[in-house]
Amino acid sequence: MVEIITPDTVTIRLLGACDGCPASGLTLSEGVEKAIKEYCPEITTITKARGGVTAKPVDGIPVHFVSPFANSEDAGWEYAALLDEIPERQIKVVTVAGNEVILSRFDGKVTCYQNACAHLGMPLDMGEVRNGILICPHHAFEYSLESGECLTAPEVQLQTHAVKVVGNRVEIRFS
Repeated sequence: MVEIITPDTVTIRLLGACDGCPASGLTLSEGVEKAIKEYCPEITTITKARGGVTAKPVDGIPVHFVSPFANSEDAGWEYAALLDEIPERQIKVVTVAGNEVILSRFDGKVTCYQNACAHLGMPLDMGEVRNGILICPHHAFEYSLESGECLTAPEVQLQTHAVKVVGNRVEIRFS
């Protein structure tokens, strides 16, 4: 818990795997909020604060974890791109270890998704991007590049991969 504002409001920060996860809203609403309201019915407003996970520098280079599961272990990370090669609120498609993925950047946060529409698995890389929203070129489903959430059908989302930035190097680990 980050803050309690009497008489009826709390602010929660999700940490670890939940921080930055596209499904964190569901975790908050269906898990945390439900438990708080069950045991503290006087709390009527629950908001989510953004967390931030950082780690010790590696060889003097700062490391920033910017996606779910990023800081759990060092094994399995693959180089994907240089940070300055990833356009702000647009996409960069790269192939890493035989997998085609989509990278995007939002104010220093890098996201990585499988290059496959959550609707039918069709490639997304030829889709149009408008204001951080990727539109599937096959069925016009819309996805937030910041969260991976499908805005057309909220019950589905893009497959997310862990991302870490070491200096200017962007590395990913497949989920």
